[in-house]
Amino acid sequence: MYLYKVSPPRDSVIFYPTTFYRTQDYLSSADKPKDGHIEDKLLYAGEFDDVAIHLLPDLYRIMILNLKDNFDKLNHLGITTNKSKKSIIFIHEDDYDKVLQFRPTVYTFLKTSFFQIPSGEYVSREPVVAIKHETYSMDDAIKKWNIQLQKNNDLLQLKEILTSKDIGMTVQC
Repeated sequence: MYLYKVSPPRDSVIFYPTTFYRTQDYLSSADKPKDGHIEDKLLYAGEFDDVAIHLLPDLYRIMILNLKDNFDKLNHLGITTNKSKKSIIFIHEDDYDKVLQFRPTVYTFLKTSFFQIPSGEYVSREPVVAIKHETYSMDDAIKKWNIQLQKNNDLLQLKEILTSKDIGMTVQC
């Protein structure tokens, strides 16, 4: 019924597609040209849980969903998880205050304005008008999206460990 996008507050509620580079099957996309990618103009939006990783400011982070045995594997690595949470997002400990001070704005769209691509994401090639928007304190966003925020002092090493233990993750730079 609805899709969401996190964006800085803005004067207009009209969102326009922007240039992305994607593979033919849409399973990989990038902001900058990459080998094997084609240029396209797309507007991305996600379902409620899909925007959780975008609630943070522009910084390196790793999100792990509470699916399958991901949280059990984290516990075996000595990382305490709260199993009532939908996901855990790791940030560098130096970014913690920046994250807590950030106020994400979440825009809501009618799902009918988008089409789903093979990656499961939703895109539009036409401008779309947000039907509402709300700005949250980080505390409120963490509660609403049911996130566990976790500080870490070496995210690159953590990514290597998670990869070696076959723990599914989303990395956002």
